[in-house]
Amino acid sequence: SFCTESTEREAEQRLQKDWETVSRFYSGNGIQTTKYTLLSFLPRNLFEQFHRLANLYFFFLVILNWFPQVEVFHKEITMLPLGVVLLVIMVKDGTEDWMVRILHPPLKCSQLWNRTLQLLNSMA
Repeated sequence: SFCTESTEREAEQRLQKDWETVSRFYSGNGIQTTKYTLLSFLPRNLFEQFHRLANLYFFFLVILNWFPQVEVFHKEITMLPLGVVLLVIMVKDGTEDWMVRILHPPLKCSQLWNRTLQLLNSMA
């Protein structure tokens, strides 16, 4: 056979050394299933919402209504539809993201992670 016991042992030792090196380098590597963090929620959500053409249209009307020459309604009345829509979508996105955070436990607790650890420990 091509592999003797000593070459297999050397290959396993080399693999273990490589694994330790890579593990130290990528120690913070993890899987994140949620879209937002506490700090990124407001800016990222507003960024995503203003990619919708309807929201941009209502924002344009709000800006336009601040000029007295083209003011049609009171400033507060034109801000109301946009504010309500943004708030409702923000609550919906926040609730969905929170539910994903609750329903998807970390990978460390999964059967796949446990099986991977067992395989790595058996190689050592």
